[in-house]
Amino acid sequence: EPAIRSGLLEDLYIVYAGSVEGTEDAVYKVTVTPLVWWLWFGGVLLVVGGIVTLWPSGGPSGASVRRALEGYQTRIVDPEGVAVAE
Repeated sequence: EPAIRSGLLEDLYIVYAGSVEGTEDAVYKVTVTPLVWWLWFGGVLLVVGGIVTLWPSGGPSGASVRRALEGYQTRIVDPEGVAVAE
């Protein structure tokens, strides 16, 4: 059964790997995995952001943005400075 110590900066796993033949010495496998907690946090944050983005009527619609910008006009000119369209 593994011993697990989890923290914000690293996870530490210690597992009994067996014993040396003819002695009473034990062999342990020690694994340190840095920043695992932050990977899980980033995955959850990604899912929550996707849900918020896909939520119906969560932001301005295209029609309201077009209505807000319909009063603006621009003047298109060619490279010589002559107006092509307004």
